[in-house]
Amino acid sequence: STGDAIAFEEEIDSETHLRERLMTGLRLDAGIDLDELARITDLDPATRYQEVIASLQEEGLVHYHNGRLSLTPAGLPISDAVFLRFF
Repeated sequence: STGDAIAFEEEIDSETHLRERLMTGLRLDAGIDLDELARITDLDPATRYQEVIASLQEEGLVHYHNGRLSLTPAGLPISDAVFLRFF
C-alpha cells in the first residue's frame, strides 16, 4: 500500500555528528577535509583528535596533509580498528 512510510528523524549532538562524518569521510579514497568538517560541526577535529591522529600517523595507518585525513594502504584493511581510536 502507499502512504504507510514512517518518517524518522534523530537529533544528534555535535560530537556525534563530528565522529560520524569523520568515519564516513575516512571511508573515501580521498579521505576527509578536517577544516571543512570543523566548519560544518563547529568542532575542530584536528585539535580534538591531535594525539590520535599523530599516533595513527606514526603507525602508518593514516595520512594527514594540508588539512586532509585519509587512510593509508596499511590502514584500509583495518579501518574499523582505526575508527574506534576516535571513540
